[in-house]
Amino acid sequence: MQRVKKVKLIPIEITYGSRNEPIPKDGKPRAVFAELEPVTQSEYFRAQSVGMSADGKALVWAFEYHGEPVIEIDGQRFAIYRTYMAPGAKKIELYYQYEKGPAQSEVTP
Repeated sequence: MQRVKKVKLIPIEITYGSRNEPIPKDGKPRAVFAELEPVTQSEYFRAQSVGMSADGKALVWAFEYHGEPVIEIDGQRFAIYRTYMAPGAKKIELYYQYEKGPAQSEVTP
C-alpha cells in the first residue's frame, strides 16, 4: 500500500569542539513529498541479516534528494541506511530504519 506524505529530509552538519572533536548537529530540514511504502520481505530479511531493521521505503524525486542521512515522518526520525535509483528513473528509493537513542552530540564524556 502506497501513501503520499510530506516528510522532512535533514542534513547533518559537523562542527568541531575545543578539543577538535567532531560534533554532529542537524542542519536545516527541507520538506518534500514522498511516496511511502513498506519494504519487501527480501529487503527486510537482508537488513536483519546485518543487524539492521528495515522500517520502510520512501520514494522522492531524485533532484530533491541531496544525500541527507535522516528523514522525519510524522515527527518521528529515521536514519536512511540505503538508497537506490534504477537507471533512467526519476525517483530515488530511500530505505530507512528507526533512529535509536540520543544523538551522539548530546552525550558528554
